[in-house]
Amino acid sequence: MLRKEKLFILKEIASNSLSVICEGGGSCGTITWINGDFALATTGETYYAYSDNDDNHENGITTLYSALYTGNSSVSGGNIPASEDPTTNYTNSILIDGFPALIRTERNTIH
Repeated sequence: MLRKEKLFILKEIASNSLSVICEGGGSCGTITWINGDFALATTGETYYAYSDNDDNHENGITTLYSALYTGNSSVSGGNIPASEDPTTNYTNSILIDGFPALIRTERNTIH
């Protein structure tokens, strides 16, 4: 469980193993691996921050906080397709999309 109102970064430290790094350093929670491989697509992905009241995300989630859309398997960047826009069902969630077609999308911290 991640604490709210914190900036956090997920870092793959080994194949399919992620660590959580918090703003200012230190631990701010844990991440649970549900299934599958963590393999980023070359052209883009959709990432979700959500909470659930059980371990089965396939039966619905409790709250969606945000979605980050960087493209899909055939198109890099752009706006999320209307059929995939989660803000219609989760009206308080934040959608981040509209990235230009780039080789990759990442956050670069400047200190």
